[in-house]
Amino acid sequence: MLTTGYPCARGEGRDRFCPLLLKGLLDTNQASAPNTNMNMQLDMSKSDGSGLGIVRADGYIDLLSLFTGDLSDKIFSYASNEELCTLDALNHQFKALTTDPWKRITYARFGLKNGKDDWRFAVSFLREPVFIHLDSTPEHDNMHYPGSPHVTTHNSLIAVLTDDDQPGDSTEAPFGINLYDADSLSHIGTRESLGWRVTMAGPPGDELFVVNTDSVLLEYSRAGYDFIQREIFPRNRQDEIPVIGSETHVIFVARNTLHLKRLAISVEEQTFVTSCQSICLSRQNINGWFNNSIAWGQDCTTEFVIHHSSVEVSELSVWSLNAEYNQVFRSQTIEVEDLCLNQVALADEYIIGASNDKKIHIWDRTAGQKKPFVLCDVGGDDELDEDEIIYDLRLWCRGYILITTSHIGCALCVYNTKTGQLLRRLNNAEEERYVDMLPYGMDVTSMAYLS
Repeated sequence: MLTTGYPCARGEGRDRFCPLLLKGLLDTNQASAPNTNMNMQLDMSKSDGSGLGIVRADGYIDLLSLFTGDLSDKIFSYASNEELCTLDALNHQFKALTTDPWKRITYARFGLKNGKDDWRFAVSFLREPVFIHLDSTPEHDNMHYPGSPHVTTHNSLIAVLTDDDQPGDSTEAPFGINLYDADSLSHIGTRESLGWRVTMAGPPGDELFVVNTDSVLLEYSRAGYDFIQREIFPRNRQDEIPVIGSETHVIFVARNTLHLKRLAISVEEQTFVTSCQSICLSRQNINGWFNNSIAWGQDCTTEFVIHHSSVEVSELSVWSLNAEYNQVFRSQTIEVEDLCLNQVALADEYIIGASNDKKIHIWDRTAGQKKPFVLCDVGGDDELDEDEIIYDLRLWCRGYILITTSHIGCALCVYNTKTGQLLRRLNNAEEERYVDMLPYGMDVTSMAYLS
């Protein structure tokens, strides 16, 4: 998990600073093993006394234990090929009917279905983060990111973009999109760009950059091409156009319309994407006010969620992308009452939305109902003023694990969406100037998952 932050005193002007990345460690060599009760025991349950076998407490017969010692010699000496095949078939049947303890316990605790691998993955987010300061590149020695930096990831790339439109005053600031290698975190280069949000799409090594330069304009650019494709959406009154990208498509919502674009380069027409679908989400309104947010589901390639609201409607909708046929399909719609959401996230069982009143709300996808509790790392009596809620919360989830930024400092919060429990609050850097809480210190301005 990567984040960028911005230090400021509440109510004061911008400062300039070195961005801070928090990277969650995944230790693939260690995992806390659940209590699986895997002791061996003798089973003499057959009434005729002929059924002596070795059976585990979970009901799974392990052929390896049968084939060790004298027993294996006897089996191979006296059993026919047909009997050995029967024994093997019975073993496969027992295995198919018995739940792997790692899978059972990992799903119960984290909502993840890939057993031991997912257990390691989940507990990695409960460990202390690693803080890395991106404070120097070959082009900009001792650089500082002005404004509110935004970080995004795609394949093996990390891109950091600031919303400041001027180079630094006392120190030279990186102007444009700064790219880093996701494995080594080394600086790769800088792409000229003016904007405050960047999304990447396309196959590894041939990424397309989609930049929000302002609230009505998207710019598409690609390495090795000397042209830029631009799309204008007049009277889009939202601060930005929310965009997601895959290796084959770009999806975004502008005003009241969902747009699906396919990556297709045409040098003659000087375009990088071509339109596939435009779907109206609600009726036009006179003042043109719409609020939209969009996010991928767990696989980051097929399912995605949209929150769309206007003066007439406010709803969450789940969609599926069929990349082969260049189409998207709506699979679920949930009406949202009395809430203004600014960020969303999608898991297999839940939809998560962060509202303007600092709280996080959860909807059960099966029932289509909102859970009775809300998530928040600010105490119920510690209401924040509008001036103190500077940045929207950033969300990422998988299974029951939800990771969010915080309204009250440089922190990441890890929640269990099934129970509503705050599992960890990660805020333990060594340098005090980076982790001071309100009213001074750093805020986390952006967050992206790095696989």
